[in-house]
Parts: sequence; structure tokens; C-alpha cells
Amino acid sequence: SAVPDDGRVLIVGDPNQLPPVGSGKPLIDLIASGRIPHGHLSTAHRYAGRIAAVCGAIHRGESWEPSPALDLDAESPENFKHIERPTVGTQVRTMLTVVDRMRARGFDPVDDMQIVTALNEKGGLCRKELNKHLQRHLNPDGKRVDKCNLRVGDKIICLKNGVRPASDDINADPDACDDAYVANGETGRVVGINKKALLLSFGEDRYVVVGRTGWKDFDLGYAITTHKSQGGGWPVVIAMIDDSGGARFLADRSLHYTALSRAKTVLFTIGRLAELQRQCRKVKVVN
Repeated sequence: SAVPDDGRVLIVGDPNQLPPVGSGKPLIDLIASGRIPHGHLSTAHRYAGRIAAVCGAIHRGESWEPSPALDLDAESPENFKHIERPTVGTQVRTMLTVVDRMRARGFDPVDDMQIVTALNEKGGLCRKELNKHLQRHLNPDGKRVDKCNLRVGDKIICLKNGVRPASDDINADPDACDDAYVANGETGRVVGINKKALLLSFGEDRYVVVGRTGWKDFDLGYAITTHKSQGGGWPVVIAMIDDSGGARFLADRSLHYTALSRAKTVLFTIGRLAELQRQCRKVKVVN
């Protein structure tokens, strides 16, 4: 009813990425119907080199290998490094080491890096556990207040669409502020905190003030799930390969194609390569 009689509807998406969380697979079904005109973009602009080659092979169901060694300056960059680690403990320690090494090369852990993982809550490689390690490692001394797990300097992610007061003053009167929309999945940084409010930054000159009742709408964002990463892209992506039971049930070709294709400059995977390749051969939603 919102479309005028002379209007056109253009749907933009990628049927090879994760399907919706709920029932159905609308992009795949619309294309398969044969009744909807459609086209496919064939040139990758986010990434190049080995990242592009591997992502292409994954969604075509072909075999692939990571870079033998990183060479970001090559004409076709060798920019996808796998680090073989057999246990959760060694994976976590290696993740922190990679973060430190990339920070030493000039990449900011908040703005330029993103850790992605399969599960939200279960197991040692879930989002919540990884964020605990990363907060302790990257921001151990950030100012905090009771009953809030966020600290000044933390990377955060929005968990719920909503309008918040727009101000760079944590003590601003919310009723006197303009409104700012923050979408589910947006990442930012904590720049101020007191017992009543958080001051959050979402890029240049974009600040919001969040009262205590809204704190639950934000969480640590150093590590996020692959589902939350859709639509995003970062210079450095570190993908944790989880081979626990829950992750094995969830993970398939679409999940890893989505996760690995978030990287713009350099991609790391940490875990067992054989398990990653096995999960990439699994197809849960058939095109």
C-alpha cells in the first residue's frame, strides 16, 4: 500500500549470505520463481586478492586455501591468513596476539578491527565470553559505575533499534535534545559514564545520551556474531572457528561466506582449518 501506482520496488541483497533468522528464504525464492527480473553483481569492491578468491570459492562450493603468507602489497594481495589452533584456550590467546600485532601496524581495535564468531552465548568462543577477554585486554582501566558492564573507551554494539537524545553532553536534558536514530547492529564507543547515563559516540559528531533504563539496549562490541555483522565491513576481521556442538549445528556455507566477506584489507581465521572447510561444504538452505 505504500508503493504508488507508478512506483517500482528494488530489492538489494545477497542470496549467498545468511538467510533471515525467521522462517523463509525470500531472496532465493524470488529468484527461483522465475517471475521476478533480477541481476547479479560480479565485481567485488570491498576486498581483493585472496579474500575475494576464497569468498568466491566458498559460495560456489569449490575448494580453497588461505594465503601461504601475508603480502598486502602484492598486485593481488595475499590477505587471508589462517592460524591453526586446536583448543579454545589457544584460540583466545592467539586472538589477543593478533589484535596487538595489528594495532602495532596502525589499525585501531575499535574502529578498524572486528572479531566475529558463530554463537551469542554458549561455549568458550561465544560473543559474550570473547568480549570479556577483549575488554580486560584492551580496556582494563576504563572508568565504570556499578551495575553497568561497559567502561569508558569500550567498543559497543546497539542491540535494539531506537531514537535516543542527541547530545555530546552526558548531563544534557533529554527533553531539550534533538532525536538521533541508532539502529540494531551499529557499533560505536563509550565516551562518558556516570550513575545516570552513558554518552556514546557513533562516528564523527554523532553522540547520544542513554539513561539507565536504556543500558540494556547496548553491549560490548569487540566481538559480535556473524548474524550481527551482516551489512558491515572492517579493514581487519578476525573470524573465530568454533567446532563446539552448537556451532557445528549452526555453521554452514552461508555463515562463513558472510563472516569472511566482511574483511576489507586483511582477514584472519583462528581454529582448525579442516573444520572450517568442512563447515563451508555444508549447505542448510538449498538455492
